[in-house]
Amino acid sequence: MSFGLNPPASGDDELARAISDIRSAIVVARGKILFAAAANHGSNAPRTFPANCRDVICVHASDGYGKDGGISPSAESNDDNFMTLGVGINVDDPKRGERLVSGTSYATPIAAGIAANILSLADGTMDLSNTGSEHLRSGEGMRKAFQLISEKEGKYRYVAPWVNLWNDDWHENGDRINLIRSTFRTEFP
Repeated sequence: MSFGLNPPASGDDELARAISDIRSAIVVARGKILFAAAANHGSNAPRTFPANCRDVICVHASDGYGKDGGISPSAESNDDNFMTLGVGINVDDPKRGERLVSGTSYATPIAAGIAANILSLADGTMDLSNTGSEHLRSGEGMRKAFQLISEKEGKYRYVAPWVNLWNDDWHENGDRINLIRSTFRTEFP
């Protein structure tokens, strides 16, 4: 969910209904992996909805070096505060040409893509039990996987599988493959 909503002003029934509908959809999807953009107002305000829901993995924006991009809300002490690339992304817009964009709305689909790669890799090489595989496919399970592949950067966790586990040529290194397998099997038995 590459959007964020602030609480509705008094009398804004349309926004209140939209938030209620989204909240209901999140409840129905409990156990699924959901991502939402934190917000782009820096420390000037907290996370927006739905990123402030525990059933959703909140995504903050980092620069290309894994450093806080300066646009995300302050990290919260009771959450993982995951971040991935969301600052200075080069896009080719057919109407506006090539340009750089930034925002947690860009970081969110990148985080979802990393999750999809983790699931694909787990299916192909991890040999997880059915229970472990099901757990990995839940929001809490993906949080755990993101913890495994992230690096602490201040109060945030930089989600970058290529830093800790999937470094250069990992797939050609039997010891590295075994480390990745054992790490995931331990966390997802």
